[in-house]
Amino acid sequence: MQNANMYMVPSKEWIAKQLDRVKEGQIVGLKGFPVRIDAKDQLWHWQSSSTREDIGAGACELIYLTDFQITV
Repeated sequence: MQNANMYMVPSKEWIAKQLDRVKEGQIVGLKGFPVRIDAKDQLWHWQSSSTREDIGAGACELIYLTDFQITV
C-alpha cells in the first residue's frame, strides 16, 4: 500500500469549488501535472516531488489540477 501527501493547485475556479466539496471516503478523478511555485520576491519556492521513492520533507506532490471530478 502506498500513500502520498498531495497538494492541489486548481487551474480554474470551478475546480477549486469542487475540491471544497470533497468528503472523506469519496473517490475522485484527477488530471494535472507536477509543478514548482516560485515566490514573487524569489526568496522561496515549492517544488513537487518527482519520484514515489522519497520520504520526509520535500516528498509531497504539488499538482496543477486541470480537471477534477467526484466519482463516488
